[in-house]
Amino acid sequence: MLSAACREDNGRIIRLEAENVVLRGEVDELSADNARLLAAFHEALAQRDELSGKLEAALAKIVELTKQVFGRHSERAKGRPDVIDANAWPAGPPEPGGQPERTGDPGEKKRKRGQQPGRPGHGRRNYDHVPHEERIHEPDPELLVCPRCRAPYVAFGEERSEEIDVEVTVKVVDHARPTYRRGCACEDAKGIVSAPPPAKVIPRGRLSAGFLAHVVVAKFAIGLPISRVCAALSMQGASFAPSSLIGALHSLSALLAPLATAIREHNAASPHLHMDETSWKVFEVVAGKSGYRWWCWIFVGDDTTAFVIKPGKGADVAAEHLGIDLDAQTPMLPGGGMLLASSDFATPYQRLGREVDGFVNIYCWAHSAYWALWRI
Repeated sequence: MLSAACREDNGRIIRLEAENVVLRGEVDELSADNARLLAAFHEALAQRDELSGKLEAALAKIVELTKQVFGRHSERAKGRPDVIDANAWPAGPPEPGGQPERTGDPGEKKRKRGQQPGRPGHGRRNYDHVPHEERIHEPDPELLVCPRCRAPYVAFGEERSEEIDVEVTVKVVDHARPTYRRGCACEDAKGIVSAPPPAKVIPRGRLSAGFLAHVVVAKFAIGLPISRVCAALSMQGASFAPSSLIGALHSLSALLAPLATAIREHNAASPHLHMDETSWKVFEVVAGKSGYRWWCWIFVGDDTTAFVIKPGKGADVAAEHLGIDLDAQTPMLPGGGMLLASSDFATPYQRLGREVDGFVNIYCWAHSAYWALWRI
């Protein structure tokens, strides 16, 4: 029979072997976890390298687009031998087929701005397409006779010169329509005959078609506010209340609707737009909307400016103006074009930049500085 000490040692050995089995299982589990973590680490490194490559490509694209939009441009053709000034190059005129290089001499004079000596000028502009009016200026009749014998001078030619003039006048045109009554007793003849009244754009209005066209051009083509249009007319002696011209434009709204649509469509097709929005009070009750706070969106292109007033300021407003279907599987600009968007960091523009193919956010340095200072 085993002694009590032997039995106690055997029991301790059995417990230690059991603990060893448990520890070996934990080691195996930790080794498996370590292998999974190593695999995840290598996968993360691969994703980091991929994202770094995408970031570098995006930064290069931003730099290229920024140079295209904000870089210096010149309308003068490069490499034209007829516009090269030999005195402008210290090393002499350029060789055929190549461009000369500056010597970098510190004493070299800096090129002045404007027309350069020795370069051909464009000459006076031709105004043959402008209507011409001839005015004859005769000399004083006393100068056309000899002061001694009083013999008259004989015409033998003329001297001509021209000047450009402009006349802007506001006048009231009185339309008189003489009436004629029948001078016979024939019953089938008309009793009274007169010319028909002049056609009016606005029924019973006092503003002629030419005057309304002048206001429309000043407002939509030149972009003058109605207050400035009234000020310009007052300088011609005609005083108009802004509300009168606004009412006239309101009466022309049906005729101007195609023009406004064409301006918006041309603006939406611009390759570069400055976009922003601001609160705008519209005192109109709309179902499901509390308060009178609407939003005035502005889209400034190269040659057009579009204003859109909507109740909200979501990305759907800009998308609707640009003709983008946000519900499409792959939203994109019409025709698959590209738009450079200068804006602040508002959520709608960020969403369009993320989701819409061809919508490139180049943001605005002024807004960037503002947000940077605001966050300090």
